[in-house]
Amino acid sequence: MGTDKAMLGWDGGTLLEHMVRTLETVAGTVRVLGPLDLTDRHPDRGPVEGIATALGATTTSDNLIVAVDLPYIDTRFLEYFVGAMEESGTGFVTCEVNHQTPLCLGIHRSLLIGIDAYLESGGRSARGLFDTIGHNTITEDQLIGAGFSTDLFRNLNTPEDYSETQKPSS
Repeated sequence: MGTDKAMLGWDGGTLLEHMVRTLETVAGTVRVLGPLDLTDRHPDRGPVEGIATALGATTTSDNLIVAVDLPYIDTRFLEYFVGAMEESGTGFVTCEVNHQTPLCLGIHRSLLIGIDAYLESGGRSARGLFDTIGHNTITEDQLIGAGFSTDLFRNLNTPEDYSETQKPSS
């Protein structure tokens, strides 16, 4: 992107402010992984370290971990997702869209032990973590069947992605 995505303008504020407001509709406490609030315990270990850092800092059993660059996630989806988390026997829920797993996780704090073991063994990729720890996956078909668009997970990775969101609707 070439700039901090969290500080991009969105919905009358920043992308970060938008995501915090959205998450606050379903979560009692929202913490932000980043230099101003919660920094990685061990820098340079990738996104899985961020997940581990978040779980190490929380006092909540069930947690949502959501990337800031997924601005189309909304309250209705989060309520659905929290319900799926509550029904999960694994304590770990992901979504799969277009054969990808966006960083939108429902995860129980107790899984930190397994995540730390994965990191200590040299694991760094989120996909590798998902393959290592048992979890439930909400599929694209399930999302569509529940009335959601897969555009919920359209993220902003490039200046072009962001620019496209700023064009007026026709």
